[in-house]
Order: sequence, then C-alpha cells, then structure tokens
Amino acid sequence: MKVSCVIPCYNAEKYLGQTVSSVLSQTRPPDEIVFIDDGSTDNTKYMINAYKDFEIISDERIKVSVYENEENKGIGYTRQKGIDVADGDYIAFLSSDDVWHERFLERSIYAIEAINNQGLNPPIIGTYTDYYRCDKNLIPFEIFRCPEYTVNSVIDWALRKNMFVNFSSILFPKMLPIIFESQLRRGEDLIFLLDTLLSGFTWIRMAESLLYYRVIGGKFDLNKFLILWNFNKDRLIKIGVDHNLIDIKFKESYNKFTMSKSKKLLKRLIK
Repeated sequence: MKVSCVIPCYNAEKYLGQTVSSVLSQTRPPDEIVFIDDGSTDNTKYMINAYKDFEIISDERIKVSVYENEENKGIGYTRQKGIDVADGDYIAFLSSDDVWHERFLERSIYAIEAINNQGLNPPIIGTYTDYYRCDKNLIPFEIFRCPEYTVNSVIDWALRKNMFVNFSSILFPKMLPIIFESQLRRGEDLIFLLDTLLSGFTWIRMAESLLYYRVIGGKFDLNKFLILWNFNKDRLIKIGVDHNLIDIKFKESYNKFTMSKSKKLLKRLIK
C-alpha cells in the first residue's frame, strides 16, 4: 500500500516545521509528501521548495513533491489538487499547523489492511481517529473522542454545520470517486464526508488519539457561511432529512453566527 501525505499550505511558515517533523517521525513513513502552496504571502513557498531542492528530507524512501497554485484558490480546490497529483494508492491529509502522533500511519494502515484482508464487503474503507485538542503551543487541553460514523451521527453534526471527523486524521483510497467542491473555502470536509455517506463509502473510527490538533479560531464570514449551507442543505435533502428541520437548523445557525459577530463588533466599538 503506497501512501501520500498531502499538506495544503497557506501562510504556514509558523508551524510547518513541526508538522513536517511529525511526518518524518512516523514509525511507518509515507511513500510521498505532497506540498501544495495556495498562494501564500509569507515564506511558505520558499520553505516547501527548500524541502525538495535542498533535500532537507533525506529519507530516500520518501518522494517529495511540491506544487503551487497561481493564486489563492481556497482549501477545497487545494485538497482536490493534492489528490489529483498524488502518486499513492491512499491519501492522508495533514493540515500545516497540525501534528501526527508517531504511530498515526502505522496504526491507520494496519486497520485498513486488517479489514481488507478479511474480504469483507465493501473491501475498500477509510479510517479516522480520535485526537488531542491543543492550544497554539500544541499543549493538549482535552481528548476529542469521535462518534462512530453512522447516518444519524453525521446528520446530527451536519445540521449544526459541523463534522466530528478531523481531516488531519483520515486515511482513504485515492480511487474514491468523490471530489471536493472547489468553491468552498471552509467546510469542504463536511461536504466531502456527506458525499461519501451518499455513495455508501465506509469510514472506520479508530479509538486512539493519534493527532494533535491546534484549535485556532478563524474570522466569521457570512458569505462563506451561506455558500457552505447551500451545499450542506443539498446533501441533507438527498439523504432524506426533512426540509422543515433543515430550515429550522439553518435559522438557528445563522442567528448564532450573526449574533456572535454583532457582539464582537459592539465590544470593539465600546473600547
């Protein structure tokens, strides 16, 4: 089984070194590391080119591939490009500010091979793991124990416009006939996972904490929220969720996010 670690990068110079070190420390290293710079304005593109041009990654077992988007295209486009250009049979995404446990790939590959060798139906699966939620210094403050990937658990989280599967903890086959929505600059993982549910693809939860995830808040963007919700709503309808329930949950989410934005604006004005 050949595995490509795909690292989408955007202004990632602060944490990228730690991220790459965690890949090189794997007890079962990947066969390829794919860096994709999404129009960074800091030193990211120079860092990832140095990994290849100056052979900083000296492990001869690992192929290093570097790609650059001509301009900032967003995470949906960049993830799909990573899949398209990767050489591996399986894809393991790793965000440029997250860190793998040293046994992440070893354990994930073992789980997939163990099931595939049993000849079960379906024989092709993907895995995801529990993970440590960490502060910006990568100090864990809690363990997030994921639910099992079932229709009900996915719908419950999708109605809140969220997903419990962390995309830095997944391993899945490149041949999976599903593509990322290139328009999405957030929530692309939610839509991708909903599409796998609709396709009948099987995800297996590994009850091990094998990822250190930095919890770094982002700015709320109403347009991105509305675009994501339209994609989300379309999938939920196809799954069979009641239209009225979807509309109710949309209003709840909309009010929550707009209220939060208003409170932040008010605080700035008071100061």
